[in-house]
Amino acid sequence: MLLCFLNGPAPDHAGSQHSRPDPLLTATKNGILVISMPASQWPISSTLATLMVLVTIGCGDETIDEPTKPAPTAGCPLGEVLDESVCVAIGVPPNKCAQGFEPDGAAGCMAVLPLEPCPAGSFAVPGETSCHEVAPCGVGDWGDIPVGLDTQYVDGAHSGSSNGSIAAPWTTIQQGVDAAVPGAVVAVAAGLYSEAVVIGLGNGKAVTLWGRCPALVEISSPMASEPSVAVTGGASGAEVHGVAVTGVWMGIYVSDAQALLLEHLWIHDTASYGLGSDDVYGAVSVTIRDVLVERASGLGMYFGGDVLVDVERSAIRDTGPTATGTIGRGMDIVINPNDGSRTQARVRHSLIERNAHAGVLLMGTDVTIEATLIRDTLPAPSIAAFGAGILAQFDPATSERAQLTVVSSVVERALQSGIYVRGSDGTIEATVVRDTLPGTTDPSFGFGIAADGALTDPSVVTIVESLVDHASLAGLFASEASMVVERTAVRHTQAVQAGTYAGAFGRGIQIQLGGAANQPFALWARDSLVEFNHEVGVAAVGAAIQLEAVVVRETAPSPDTNYMGDGIAALFYEEPAHAIVNGCWVVDNTRAGVSSFGSNVTMTGSQLVCNTINLTADDADDHPPAFTDGGGNSCGCGQDSAPCKLANANLTPPTPVTDL
Repeated sequence: MLLCFLNGPAPDHAGSQHSRPDPLLTATKNGILVISMPASQWPISSTLATLMVLVTIGCGDETIDEPTKPAPTAGCPLGEVLDESVCVAIGVPPNKCAQGFEPDGAAGCMAVLPLEPCPAGSFAVPGETSCHEVAPCGVGDWGDIPVGLDTQYVDGAHSGSSNGSIAAPWTTIQQGVDAAVPGAVVAVAAGLYSEAVVIGLGNGKAVTLWGRCPALVEISSPMASEPSVAVTGGASGAEVHGVAVTGVWMGIYVSDAQALLLEHLWIHDTASYGLGSDDVYGAVSVTIRDVLVERASGLGMYFGGDVLVDVERSAIRDTGPTATGTIGRGMDIVINPNDGSRTQARVRHSLIERNAHAGVLLMGTDVTIEATLIRDTLPAPSIAAFGAGILAQFDPATSERAQLTVVSSVVERALQSGIYVRGSDGTIEATVVRDTLPGTTDPSFGFGIAADGALTDPSVVTIVESLVDHASLAGLFASEASMVVERTAVRHTQAVQAGTYAGAFGRGIQIQLGGAANQPFALWARDSLVEFNHEVGVAAVGAAIQLEAVVVRETAPSPDTNYMGDGIAALFYEEPAHAIVNGCWVVDNTRAGVSSFGSNVTMTGSQLVCNTINLTADDADDHPPAFTDGGGNSCGCGQDSAPCKLANANLTPPTPVTDL
């Protein structure tokens, strides 16, 4: 009979321990007498206990019922789950690809778009196969403008007296706005209008400004302190359609106005933000539809404070830095730090591409992104760093957390992180994050989805029915953060190509204890697939994780050093990691199926298949490992299946990610 000593009772998924007498003699199981007691009371050294001849893992509490061997994918082949009674590949189900996207045949979605970039002044959003102008020009001086009896007409080419009629139109847009009655249309003929247009200031009068089309009507403020178009002063219900906007400062500014509509606009080549809205003068609600913002400076769009905004079927691209080299993000959505007012933003059916530092930044605000493609984010030119698709973070002044929701969207070819959540909360559903590239600074990361606590409360990120493909360093990464992952695939994570970590990492999921807090935060993953990654499929580094019905397969060693290749690894880092593995399949991993380095692993109803070493345990920093068998586990390859045996193979442990 063999003895199996465990370092106390097995932890639950949060790292806490069940209360029981200590020491505790359990039952004889599979020829092994199981004793649970602290390591300090072991009658033999921890090293000797670990080295005991390929101990059959049967260690566990006999009060635990022997479970029926669970099929991790409800009867479907490995790597698939049931979706409406049909087995589908784990990732984004085909019916969850949004309108404008189509299944890619590999558990993801692809945006339907033209093959070539659209020329200036034209764009396409997901679902459109050809580029088009922002709005058609129609025929005649006024095109398709919906004119009426009270319409004020503007034509900059007119000479002679003006009264706002078709025969005697105003020559400036501001004249038409000032003369219009509330709710009237100001119709603008083709021309370049060098002026700063203000709607509502001083009288709160809401009018509808409507140009023939953006290709022919352009407004450009010549003043460095005035936006080309401003809507303010309580001008609720105002609308702006069919014009191009540029200028030596901001394109369009909105404050203190409700129920606004900005539609069919081309905002381009502004010396400052393309479009900005805040609550400096009062709260705002605005719908932005079919708007192209390109080559703005600093920010494509900005929303701050008590602003309710809906952006639909719009494109923001090629935002550059200001003259002083400041940023170049696609969209900023931020809290008012003075009174804590939070912007509520929704971005739908849109394209955000080739911006700098971040496609979308939200700080202490509430943002939902749906059916949107965010791609090709560049590093910030002033600091040559970052390039996230979406960056959600707490507000440093108020510590308010951001609330991010991403649904049926695609983030691709970002730098350093596809989606990064810092001290905030995120929900990601039916979304693809692919081809995240390493950043241009050292150390160089390329996370698919990352979360950290940013020295505040932990981030909490939920990821459901999503795909993370071809990230760099780690597909999913959390430090001082908690992740819940369901029906999600993480695959093909690549090793870092240059810098401090060159040739290393490439892990599927890594959850680790951060340097700022000395307590672990959990990963809970279910019905998910982790495959074709490097070094480690799922790594718990000083953190608590729980895996249920997760398939971890074909983890390869790092390509340059032939290092590791483990399916699931638990590593002591400041404190032991705790890994609970229930009903999982760990298959064809190059080195070890499940490995523990000074950490605790509890395994129940899991199948370890065709791994070079199925189970291995080693000390780490003088901390012994501990395995607990919950029953129903098996190991083997091909037709061979037997109880799992624990080996001490003196393997090299994984390393944490530092220098974040």
